Amino acid sequence: MINLAVFYHDLPLLIFTVLSQTAIGLILALSCYRYYMRKAGTPLTSVKEGVVITMAIAFGGAGLIASVFHVGHPLEVYRMIAHLGIAWLSNEVLFYGLFLFCLASALFFKKTFIIPASIFGILTIFSSSLTYAPPAFTALYNAVPFALFSFTTLILGCSLLSWFVKDTEQKTLWLFTLIVLCVGLVVYLILPCVWASGDTITMLTAKSWISSPLYWGGLVIGYLIPAILLFKTRKLLKVTFLFCLVGELALRAVFFYNTIHTATNIGNIY
Repeated sequence: MINLAVFYHDLPLLIFTVLSQTAIGLILALSCYRYYMRKAGTPLTSVKEGVVITMAIAFGGAGLIASVFHVGHPLEVYRMIAHLGIAWLSNEVLFYGLFLFCLASALFFKKTFIIPASIFGILTIFSSSLTYAPPAFTALYNAVPFALFSFTTLILGCSLLSWFVKDTEQKTLWLFTLIVLCVGLVVYLILPCVWASGDTITMLTAKSWISSPLYWGGLVIGYLIPAILLFKTRKLLKVTFLFCLVGELALRAVFFYNTIHTATNIGNIY
């Protein structure tokens, strides 16, 4: 059961992580897919970079605005970069700011700033995964956050890019998205089983995830249904992104609200 007070307090953080990773994923998908198609001798002709970059800025900006509502003193948000090199949160803020700066610059100097934007986007994902992997959350004090954030980034980025790619140019993009969906579904199903064999807090996390309707709903809506659609239609339908977005929001809620903190069991017998 989700504590509503905690839910509303951390909701901006949930929105920020999903939307920012969507923006990063879109730029990564654009960069990699253009390069791959060029190497394959079939240049991608249907995508207008300016439109894709604008869409990424829209998602990234919306995520940034949402994150401000999570800060206790929004007018002093600049203090979040006060511990660069020490706190992963400060590193995340810096890299994400540079990512958005490069995106804005890319509208005028596309070839110059797309690659730096992609690099800063990857660094943002890496920093973010370490920010949300503290020792107090034993189930997440490992590579799990990076893996889950990577799934979100790749799935949402690729499925959104498909909105701007002709069906005849989607084959590799379709196959890659289908593979990531299948791998992500397997990982999400295995995780609670692995946690169930861990310490007390980790086992509590496993039980909390498995008993959450958002966990199962997110898997069905965000992974199973899109994977079936891709397999049946052999292409990325526009509705795929919407299913994936809803599913990722549900699973991110589980990530934040159903992962058990060690403080939960203070005073109890382990």
